[in-house]
Amino acid sequence: MKKMLTERELEVAIYVAQGLTDAEISRKIYVSPRRISTIINHIKEKWYINSRVELGILVYHYGFIEAPLFSNKESNLFERVAQ
Repeated sequence: MKKMLTERELEVAIYVAQGLTDAEISRKIYVSPRRISTIINHIKEKWYINSRVELGILVYHYGFIEAPLFSNKESNLFERVAQ
């Protein structure tokens, strides 16, 4: 079962799903890139995932971002992976 994210974790997760780097995210929310890395690691632990790609897939799958970042073919593949 996936654990709930804090508001800050969700904000960072959405930025990761949009393809931003730690440095880019840190400039947007005014914290250090190291802190962003720590937040991402907490998210990965809570959701039992290993990569930013998996994080992006789940953010899309759970509806935290509205527009798909992938083509229809890729979207169908990622939907199956996220289940």
